[in-house]
Amino acid sequence: MASTSHLRLRDVSSAEGEVISRVVDRARQEFSVVDVERKVNSLIVSPKLMVYAAIVRPSRAFRLRGTFVIDSQHLDDGTIFVRHRDLPVYGYGETFADAIDSFGEMFERQWVALVEDKDAELTESAEAVAEQLRLLVESIIPR
Repeated sequence: MASTSHLRLRDVSSAEGEVISRVVDRARQEFSVVDVERKVNSLIVSPKLMVYAAIVRPSRAFRLRGTFVIDSQHLDDGTIFVRHRDLPVYGYGETFADAIDSFGEMFERQWVALVEDKDAELTESAEAVAEQLRLLVESIIPR
């Protein structure tokens, strides 16, 4: 019987520099494939690896399905900027952990505004983003 490991963005967010490499190396040892694009500092987590990603917030966790890619950039002023590859969700901070936390906050705000608010009158493009969010989130786990 295959074992299942759980990898939350919070787990990765506390890892900086060399630690990210150790996380990736460990994932390569435990699973068949991990696709890492080092030039853009992306870790692609796919369900075929039996790794579950979640965006963890103080009141709930968004358990994600499918491949979830966050790109990161180091800006000239030292700020770390992270963004989802397909959704208009981003975050920034002085450290990678701060940037991921900011990303999680923005993700939750988008979810509340576009998915949970049943009275919201959404534009066509906002409705498209809401649908992407619905497809991305497998479940919401209260904390």
